Amino acid sequence: MTQPGGFLTMRRGGGLIAALAAVCLSHAASAQVMMQGPGPGSFGAAPSDSSAPERQSVLQRPDPDYAPLGITAGSFLVFPSASVTESYNSNVYAIPSPGVKGDFFTDVAPAVSMASNWNNNALNFTAGGDMKRYDTLVSENVTNANAATNGRLDILRDVYLTGGLSYQLAHEDRASPNSIIDQKNPTQYQVGGAGLSYVQDPGRLGLRIDGTVNYFTYNNAQTETGTTIIETDRNRIEYTLRPRVFYEIVPGYQAFVQLQANERDYQSQFDQFGIPRTSHGYEADAGTAVDISHVITGEVFAGYLKQYYSTNFVPTPENPQPIGMPPSIGGMGFGGNLLWNVTEITSVRLTFSRTVQETIISNSVGTSVADAASDLETQAGVTFEHALRRNVILTAGALYIHDDFVGVGQWDDAYEGDAGAKYLLNRNLSAGLNVSYRKRNSNIPGFDYVGEVVMATLGTQF
Repeated sequence: MTQPGGFLTMRRGGGLIAALAAVCLSHAASAQVMMQGPGPGSFGAAPSDSSAPERQSVLQRPDPDYAPLGITAGSFLVFPSASVTESYNSNVYAIPSPGVKGDFFTDVAPAVSMASNWNNNALNFTAGGDMKRYDTLVSENVTNANAATNGRLDILRDVYLTGGLSYQLAHEDRASPNSIIDQKNPTQYQVGGAGLSYVQDPGRLGLRIDGTVNYFTYNNAQTETGTTIIETDRNRIEYTLRPRVFYEIVPGYQAFVQLQANERDYQSQFDQFGIPRTSHGYEADAGTAVDISHVITGEVFAGYLKQYYSTNFVPTPENPQPIGMPPSIGGMGFGGNLLWNVTEITSVRLTFSRTVQETIISNSVGTSVADAASDLETQAGVTFEHALRRNVILTAGALYIHDDFVGVGQWDDAYEGDAGAKYLLNRNLSAGLNVSYRKRNSNIPGFDYVGEVVMATLGTQF
């Protein structure tokens, strides 16, 4: 594969296998979820709770004896928190053998959230940081930050507006399809987001319209030899609009149809290989939201998605004979998020989705470079939660991801399993332990990897 700047290396394949989050405390303010934009480069009508029945698993359900009380500040409640996690990653760079390196790292994550305590309308704020420091592989040290605000404006009893702003400073995971094997440091990027929703739910027939704008900016990176890796041609603005009409067939069953349209506007007309990345697409779905005696809740949907790309391209010094991407990709789209509260102390959650992800995976074909049009990603996961005691919660999960990089003939299969335990000492202190196993198989040699991560966490909240 040809790498930015004309040097030869291999772009990392596979979907982004999210590193397991440290087992940390949830607070009362989490019930008022802060608006977040989609992950970098994703498109697809992901499962939404917007019109689905309210659902809480064992881990999400607040216990009155262990939930934080918050700090009263006028008509707001403030919830500060912090966690310290000590971890060991057996394969920091997520690469195949030989060359695998493991290391210990410490993660410090302070956060604060604030929620209004009003009878009508609502306003929330949240901010946090994440400082990760490695013992020996100090090139992987990163500092991330995020901040967001959202609110609800009640217009009538069953008509309201919601909106929010968010900002994120982050670094790409080494397992990302857009990370490079010989990259010196993780790629830093920023995401700014804004969203506005209109909801009308007066009775059996309702309407919801969601609109979001997300602005992505990337910093250039370097290889171990000092060669510049161009990342700024990934800078873009993504617009999405999703209207949804829903109808309550009988109590506990709600049918809906939704259409999601998107525009991905790249700042650079052509990337470094002379290929245009700007695209637009849509997804049309039909589905149902269910609430069966508050035991099985959630929603499922299926439909068709399509993304259109430009076939125009220009020669560049790095790619004198560029190979254009397919003019469009399409296929079945689907998603689901179902929660089964087996008993009051046991929960099972099933999630699945298919989305179109942005990617910069590329393959060399002779003297030319072919860019992947996109990554058609399919996911399926299951999680289990069981309260051994009121303050001891056991968790386990499994995740499968299939990535099809359209236009370059590459596909990856990724697998992840994890198990953990969370111990609440009191309403202010907690401890946790988590173990995860990750594996990726690819049809391209050199893209496979296996890794394990062990995490021990101490958390505090007020």
